[in-house]
Amino acid sequence: MKAVTEQKTLFKRHFSAIRGIQKEKTVTYELLAEGPDGYGVRVESECEGCRRSDAQAGLTASLEEARGLVTYLYENAVTLESWRDLTADLLKSLHHLV
Repeated sequence: MKAVTEQKTLFKRHFSAIRGIQKEKTVTYELLAEGPDGYGVRVESECEGCRRSDAQAGLTASLEEARGLVTYLYENAVTLESWRDLTADLLKSLHHLV
């Protein structure tokens, strides 16, 4: 399910329970509005009534780039545990950094 508002880009992905493999959960990927250091991302996971969240502001000055990051995380079902490392790698690649 995807919801887009004027100031917010938000994606939600529901994962079904698969016995012995994964628990049912919902992961939300959100674009954080522009702050003094640019745009950021929040990833939130809710499983069995427990909600965990992680966010990073100021990842990029570009709204288009930030929306692309959020979309990529959603489309590739990136987990709360790995989104920061993957985002750092994507930004390095995008900007040809070492």
